Order: sequence, then structure tokens, then C-alpha cells
Amino acid sequence: SHAASRPTSLHPTTARAMDLIFILRQYIGIVLSMAAFAGFAFCTKLERRFDLDQTKIIHVSVGLAVVGLLFHELRPYKRQAGLTFSKEQAEEEWKAREEEIAAAKTKKKK
Repeated sequence: SHAASRPTSLHPTTARAMDLIFILRQYIGIVLSMAAFAGFAFCTKLERRFDLDQTKIIHVSVGLAVVGLLFHELRPYKRQAGLTFSKEQAEEEWKAREEEIAAAKTKKKK
């Protein structure tokens, strides 16, 4: 966990800034991807409303999608296990994750 690995001696302002950076790095890819989707889905409306060229809107949307994908692949926390349809494997992974969270909480209290 990101918060558990952070030293406890950080100034609160620094800790908040680190959390904001983590959140930005974790979720910027999905935000850019949603903006790209909106550009594709509403390109004709954007063209009419803002007098923009539809081709440019699509090019910008493709650019946003590619950058969003790159950010998504470089995000700090990713589930390392593959996709599973096995209930037992999912339960084992969830149990391991709960143990990680509990260990991080006890480590944080120290």
C-alpha cells in the first residue's frame, strides 16, 4: 500500500501532496480515456456548438486515448494477477489482499 510505505515523519502538507500525486498518477489515465470517448461520441455536437473541425476533434480524441492508455499502463497500483473465473482463486486473492491491508494498518499504527 502506498500510504503504509510512506514514512510517518513527513510533514502533513508533504503527505497530502504525495497522496494527491498518487491519486493523479492512478486515475489520470481513466480521466483522459473518458475525455477521448466524449470527443468521439459527441464530435458532431462539439463541431456545431463550438464551430470546431470534426477531424481535429477526432485527432485530439485519439491523442487523448493514447496518452490515457500510457498513463493507465504506468499507474502505481495494478492488480498483478491475471483474470480469473475461478471462485476459489478469487477468494484466495481477496483473502491475501485483506491480510495485506491489515498488515499495513498495524504497521501504520506503530
